[in-house]
Amino acid sequence: NVEAGDLIFWDRDNKENGRYMNCSHVAMCLGKDSDGDTICIEATNVTGAFRKIKIKNNTADKFLFVARV
Repeated sequence: NVEAGDLIFWDRDNKENGRYMNCSHVAMCLGKDSDGDTICIEATNVTGAFRKIKIKNNTADKFLFVARV
């Protein structure tokens, strides 16, 4: 039930970092693409830039929670 504008949080590094639930990454939901998959935008040090990615392709096993502001 993720909607556009929701913030999505992950614990990607599995380290104790002193943050709530050890959050190490956050992205923003943009909505659904033409295939009906939920996409998000994130900043990543892997590419050194912002990128759009399907949530299901974004380390879904390390997903923590969604926040709606």
